[in-house]
This record gives sequence, C-alpha cells and structure tokens, in this order.
Amino acid sequence: MSDLTINSNRYIKNLYGKSLNWFCREYGVLNISNDNTILCCTSNEWTQNHQIDRLVCGGPCLDHAIKTGCHSVSFQIACEAAILVKYAKKYDYNLLLFIMGGSKDLLEKQTWNDLYNSYMTMVDYLADYFNLNKKKYIGISSWANKKVWSLGRQEHPVEYDASSFQSIYKPAIKLSRNDCFNLNYDLTLWEHYHNNLLAYNYEFIKNISPFEFDRIEHFENLHQIRAFYFSKIVFGNNCNDAQTLFLPISSNNEYVRMTRATCENKLQAYLGENVILKEINSGLNYKYLHLFFNQDEIIEIVHIFTKTFT
Repeated sequence: MSDLTINSNRYIKNLYGKSLNWFCREYGVLNISNDNTILCCTSNEWTQNHQIDRLVCGGPCLDHAIKTGCHSVSFQIACEAAILVKYAKKYDYNLLLFIMGGSKDLLEKQTWNDLYNSYMTMVDYLADYFNLNKKKYIGISSWANKKVWSLGRQEHPVEYDASSFQSIYKPAIKLSRNDCFNLNYDLTLWEHYHNNLLAYNYEFIKNISPFEFDRIEHFENLHQIRAFYFSKIVFGNNCNDAQTLFLPISSNNEYVRMTRATCENKLQAYLGENVILKEINSGLNYKYLHLFFNQDEIIEIVHIFTKTFT
C-alpha cells in the first residue's frame, strides 16, 4: 500500500460525526495534525518542544473486557501501550501509566487484577523491545491503594450531579448542552469517574508519582478530550499540565473505536497472531499503524499482545 496518509478531519468525522476542526474550536485546543501523523491536537504548544522535559501520563481503557476476561482484550490496548512506550523512549521521558477501574464484586475484582497483571507484563515486554529502561515507567492502579484515591476525592471534590461530570466520555456533545445526561445513581460508577479526573490533577499526581517533574503531558487518544477539559474546570488550570491527543485506532469494518466495535472487529487477543496481523495489514489499520511504527515493530507488538493476554 503506497498511500500511507490519513485525513484526520475525515477520520474523526467518521468516528464521531464531528470534524477535528470542530473539536479544536469546541475545546480550545491547537490543531497539530497533518496527513502523515496520528497526532491531532494539544492543549498547550509547549508540548511540541521536545527539549522540554515532562512526565508522560496515559493508560488503558480495559472495561470492555471485564465480563469476559483477558483473552477478550482489544488490540487497541496493545497499540496505545506501544505508542506510549515508543514515545517515552524517543524523547527520554518518564512514563506513568494509570490503570483505572476496580470493583467491589469479588469475581470482577479478580478479573481487574488479572487485567492489570497482563497489561503490565505486556508493557514490560514492549519496554524491553523498544529499549525503555524499567526505571523510566510505572503502572498505578486505582484500586490497589483505595485510601490514597479516597483521600484524593476528599481533597479534590467534584459535583456528581453535574451534567458536565456525567458526560465526560461523550466528547462529541457540545459543551453548552446540559440536558443530555442523567446517569443512574451509582456511587461506585461516580467514584470511578472521580478517580479518572484525579488522574489529571497536577497536585494529586505529584503526591503519588515516584518521578520528579515540573510538567505533565497526558498523551492519549481523542476520546479523552472532554474528561481533561472538565478536570481543568473543576480543579483549576495549570499551564504546566497539558494534554496531547492522537487518533483512536478504529475497526476496519466499522466507524467506531476498536474497543467499542462488535465481536471479532475488536481484534481480541484470543483471535491469535495470524488473524490479527491479517486484519491490520489492510485498510485504515495498516495506514494508521504505519504512521507510528514500522512493519517489524507491528509484528512484535501483535506477538507480545497475544502472548500476554491469552
């Protein structure tokens, strides 16, 4: 395939019904896209000066696999982990991975622990492959030390009944709308949302990070733009705390983020290396991956992914 370019505006409009230009206007972020990158926007231009040191933060969204377990994790998780590891290695940044989730249900609690262990094992293999020193990264779960997160929620409160809080993962809805969400009262779910916002709180990260830093760059896919935006409203803006966003990898067969695709279109780990490689070596997946990785890297990422989640 000779054409390895992606039109970010068209790509995002297919996923969300809104263009990248709309997202930039709505959230007041800078458009850094071009047809030869998966990067699309940033909240602060200092992120583009890679001589400026920073702590990079990111992490997986594993809730799509909580009912069925590790073997059903989507390839999107491996792709984004590899993006974070390669990015941290390229610019010699420290990397803090937030694994958000957890449950009071004993069976689900075990599944979350299994997902965390498999994810961090995968990250270890990826770090070895991309030569990222193990002292340069760490994974922190939101359920391993509940007291820390509970104290964080007390010190940095949010209004759970606010419609803006309840819509943090609906980024294509206009910020001015306040009638579109009414989550069922579920304290556990709302505490999870609150924890997710704490993962953007500069002072909270200062308290739990083993790394010293002055600046933070949250390096994530576009779906997280509203959560970060809302965190700045709730906790206050800090110019040393910025977010850079890249295109979410989509399903080849559906205009949807891969983790939210149907059945096998998620490219779940149990499908195995051969099936996943065949699928990602065609269509948009091929273009997307080759904008950040070479073919040997892609093959190794798939190998590591299927090895650690099955």
